[in-house]
Amino acid sequence: MAASDHFTLALVSASLALGASVGFAPRALADCTTIQNAKAIAGEVQAFDYFGDAVSIKGTRAIIGSQGDDDRGSFGGSAYAYELVNNAWVKKTKLLAFDGVQNDRFGWSVAIDGNLAIVGSPFHDAAGEDAGTAYIYRYNGSTWLFEAKLVAADTVAWDHFGYGVAISGETVVIGAQLHDFVPEDEEQPIIARAGAAYVFKRDINGTWSQQGKLIASNVKADAFFGTNVAIDGDFVVVAAQSELGGGAAYAYKRTGATWAQEARLVRVIPTAATASARTSTSAEIASSSPRRSTTRRRLPTARSRSSSATPPRAHGALNSDSGRRTHRSKARLGSASTLMAM
Repeated sequence: MAASDHFTLALVSASLALGASVGFAPRALADCTTIQNAKAIAGEVQAFDYFGDAVSIKGTRAIIGSQGDDDRGSFGGSAYAYELVNNAWVKKTKLLAFDGVQNDRFGWSVAIDGNLAIVGSPFHDAAGEDAGTAYIYRYNGSTWLFEAKLVAADTVAWDHFGYGVAISGETVVIGAQLHDFVPEDEEQPIIARAGAAYVFKRDINGTWSQQGKLIASNVKADAFFGTNVAIDGDFVVVAAQSELGGGAAYAYKRTGATWAQEARLVRVIPTAATASARTSTSAEIASSSPRRSTTRRRLPTARSRSSSATPPRAHGALNSDSGRRTHRSKARLGSASTLMAM
């Protein structure tokens, strides 16, 4: 095997091995192939570190989350910054939250753009238990340095602020997928776990401030709005992965300093008439092609789906009453389970 293939193979293998041991499919596995021609991974990665569970790349720089790392206590988390130097991917910095503690899961989400990176820590207790936070880092030409810690103005316990993060220029968007929607009319009930997303922008003085709070127009309980977020310039997309059971996404546009929803995006479900037409067409094709079977093969499901209000990527058990996650203890298996630098 060529040395240039070792990084990608090791990262994929690590995600598969660690994921299989606890029964989940790593979310970021499909993105691992964006990192090529590298020669090494973080030599200290061990079982249950989840190195590679979140990844992001821009140009010749990449950031990789390791939310199970225990330098700040079990599941305290970390992130690794890499850069392509002379056709080899080199680890520049291991990022750790300056105030990180056990179970923060720093590195659960990551994003990078140019000299700026953001790392989500959705179980950090800055504004209450498991309220969450996000950290901004800036590259100074030789290493990555901490710049800001972000918490939304209304973040409270169990919000999971930082569950999803994205960055474009000097604007970031951060999802809080368990945030409760509180109507202005106090007589109206609170909509639990509807979710929210927050936009922060850096001003000319270097200060990061909240620019907007994004809420779905179709607010629903257990929608988990903010599970995934993306931004490009003045446009943001926020996923509400469990809205009405099937999910939805919302597109927003910034005009000046104001963000407004432009569209609600959902998968179009065929009507009865459309389904009937498709069935008729399929039957005609099948009858004219004897080699084609009209029986659809049942494919194995990658993961079971549940109607319960359980957020995605649950690497530990979740208490449905409070959203509190109980963490699997990390087994240290010695050198046999350690991924060594190549």
